[in-house]
Amino acid sequence: MIKINDKIDRSKKSQNFFKINYFKNFYLHSIFWATIVFMNMNSLSAGEVKPYIKKSPVYKCYKIPEGTVHIDGKLDEECWKNKPVIEFRQIENGTLPKYQSAARIVWDDKYLYIGMELEDPNVWGRWGVKDKEIKKQRRKFIIWDSSGLGSVEIKIMESDPFIKIFLDPDADRKRYLEFHINVLNNVFDCYLDKDWELVGAGDPKSKDRWKGWKLLQDSDNWHPEWNCAGLKSATQIYGTLNFPDDRDKGWSVEVSIPWKSLKDFTKNSCPPQIGDKWKGHLGRAYRTEYRGKKQYWTWPVIGAVNCHLLNRYGFLIFCGLQREGKQ
Repeated sequence: MIKINDKIDRSKKSQNFFKINYFKNFYLHSIFWATIVFMNMNSLSAGEVKPYIKKSPVYKCYKIPEGTVHIDGKLDEECWKNKPVIEFRQIENGTLPKYQSAARIVWDDKYLYIGMELEDPNVWGRWGVKDKEIKKQRRKFIIWDSSGLGSVEIKIMESDPFIKIFLDPDADRKRYLEFHINVLNNVFDCYLDKDWELVGAGDPKSKDRWKGWKLLQDSDNWHPEWNCAGLKSATQIYGTLNFPDDRDKGWSVEVSIPWKSLKDFTKNSCPPQIGDKWKGHLGRAYRTEYRGKKQYWTWPVIGAVNCHLLNRYGFLIFCGLQREGKQ
């Protein structure tokens, strides 16, 4: 398992923006706040989300020689070593998660590789049913997609713990990809035409955000019928599956996504050229019981419990072969 350095800046800087004597400067004080209100009313149109101030982090994806990753879920190949580590944080406020979670990303001319290692004292999973095992006409009775065109595998999101991978190849918040994998190596993949803000879903923290989810998952915007051809994945369990009476170490997952299956989602080179930038979002949904409440631990921190705010994603920069001792 990858050992994660527990480094987090807990310092808080107090900021004092305005020191105005209200009684001596009543006129200036009133003019100032009236101007702020006016600017906000004119700068935010209906359904628009207030900008997120946090700067998008950057991750360097180093290239590796072809054939150096064997997809078995173990992450024990030499090419994973000394690569930058992505450390997950609580999705909304950035606090440290209860259990350590880490990811690394590398690539070659055929695949994008993502590896994650997840600490968990009780490794479990329930939903192992795959699309190919159930006839299409029966799916509408199993999934919550009323159109019946969705995926049986999507049920892992409402039942099990799982990892999440989001990719926006053109970094334009359009035609972005979503992958979920549980410990049983059940994979749900889909793509969406537009993100939360572009469909006009509104404030992700509002009481009416369910309306936003309805817009996002409209049949014309959401494509759960899509399958990523050639995707390979594997999981490895460090402990005993579905046995709560002992203490496990956790589990890990390796994924290889072929560039040829991503070509239709980018106007640029695929595989990317050295120096190209994509946007991405990785994470983990942790829960302790079947259909229990989820805790999201992700990179980057989003500021809301919503993985579809693509302007808050991190940047993936594709680099050449890593020099020895460099990260």
